[in-house]
Amino acid sequence: ITVANGEVAVADNGLCSLIEAINNANDLVDGQGNQPGHDDCATGNPTGADTIVLPASGLFSLTKIEDAAYYSGLPAIDTTVIFEGNGATIQRTGNTDMRLLAVLTGGDVTMQDVTLSGGRVPDYSGGAIYISQARLTLTDCTLSGNRAANGGAIYAGYSEVAVTGSTLSDNVAASGGGAITSLSLI
Repeated sequence: ITVANGEVAVADNGLCSLIEAINNANDLVDGQGNQPGHDDCATGNPTGADTIVLPASGLFSLTKIEDAAYYSGLPAIDTTVIFEGNGATIQRTGNTDMRLLAVLTGGDVTMQDVTLSGGRVPDYSGGAIYISQARLTLTDCTLSGNRAANGGAIYAGYSEVAVTGSTLSDNVAASGGGAITSLSLI
């Protein structure tokens, strides 16, 4: 599922946005996201892994909460998704406190060559990523400038996290784990 540079929000404009791509990848019925569907993007695979391809050096600015239950700028992921980042950046901009992404029970997210920055949830855990009972693999990624009560960059609860060739810098947590905090990390 190839995403257009800078496109974040759902809009029927012929351009695949990051939110539309995640919705299609999460859809286990027909791969078209919520009704009436997101035909601006390729159909997701309802029975297997999806790959979301970001443009080379792309920039995606999150300005509002998309998933209120998890204070996230992007929809929570509970399926298998691979992000081919190609040096793209996903960042929070503006004054809204929010994390960038949540990965929930059963989710298996791999991020390659992506920068995640500016996530901010001062009263919650996981400034960039909150993960619960799921898997996260980061390869050649940068997580910087994220803030949270716990786990400035990542909070992992009963989850498996693998980090390879990545940089976690300038992440701040009020209580613990400037970069990563875990609750029974496996």
